[in-house]
Amino acid sequence: MNTETIINMVQTIGADGLVIHLNAAQEMCQPEGDTDWRNVYFNIQRVCAQSPFPIIVKESGCGIDAETARNLASAGVACIDVAGAGGTSFTKVEAYRDKQNSQTFDEWGIPTAESLKRCRQSVDLPLIASGGMRTGIECAKAIAMGASLVGFALPLLQAAIRSHCDVVSYLLQIANDLKKTMLLVGAKDIAALKQVALLQLSSYAI
Repeated sequence: MNTETIINMVQTIGADGLVIHLNAAQEMCQPEGDTDWRNVYFNIQRVCAQSPFPIIVKESGCGIDAETARNLASAGVACIDVAGAGGTSFTKVEAYRDKQNSQTFDEWGIPTAESLKRCRQSVDLPLIASGGMRTGIECAKAIAMGASLVGFALPLLQAAIRSHCDVVSYLLQIANDLKKTMLLVGAKDIAALKQVALLQLSSYAI
């Protein structure tokens, strides 16, 4: 797809930006998957260079390593969503969809915390921590490790199936637990939480 078409699509719906998903493992497990990734960085760079809005690149459950993060930063992305292993596994999803598909790669990927750590050490970009995030404590730890934002998918979808009120209730619980965790470690705001030593949160794991 040419860049002008992509930009027009985003502007037509009034979106604030574009999220490009990387899903090599999922594509590999699909019978109809596209495994030609030869120009992926060039294409991302092309869109970033011409886009009037920010471009975020997000993995799809396998995490992003340090080298990939550096390449994405060089390509001009505004933010990276690490989307590490620990949440929904799309290789497992494909195994359910295609019973003949090998399950060899069911556990493929970099865990969210490790992916976040590698990316934070490699690039100076806003990072989103997603992939198995479930509690306010996990949010606090991710922020202390350098995440700017935390993302959820499955818990919100499960709540949405029940009602919009359950979605609101879940988010309020997350926010409340995050505030309690910040109180326990003496962080008065998110900026202070970013400075908290991980040792203070070592009893908890992402």
